[in-house]
Amino acid sequence: MCSALPRTIFAASVQQLKSLMVVCMSQYKAARSTVFWAGIGLMHVANAALYDLSSRNWRYYFLFYIRSFQQLHPAFAVGKGIVQGLLAMAMQSAAITSPEAQLIMNEFLQGGGFIPASPTRKGVSWWIIT
Repeated sequence: MCSALPRTIFAASVQQLKSLMVVCMSQYKAARSTVFWAGIGLMHVANAALYDLSSRNWRYYFLFYIRSFQQLHPAFAVGKGIVQGLLAMAMQSAAITSPEAQLIMNEFLQGGGFIPASPTRKGVSWWIIT
């Protein structure tokens, strides 16, 4: 009877965490070096983005979190392994191709390649990979 309630609560919590991570990572420089909360939150929402590929904006969130791990990488060396794992999961679920994953990883290692996709919208930078 209430079997949908836990899923609804989980989805709402993930959506709230996504929004918080986007705001914090794009507006607060200190968040980019705080690995304890940011790393855990980023892993959770990146996994959630891959879990719900039917969402029309899963790719935006996935790439945003890869970019965020790139920003954390100088202070959080294990971020490279996390990004490799996320890319492997994305390929396994057929969300991205192997060449795409390789391009994203190369850009991650080079420390660049991401550019603003459009003007700031409601204070949040939107990102794409070139």
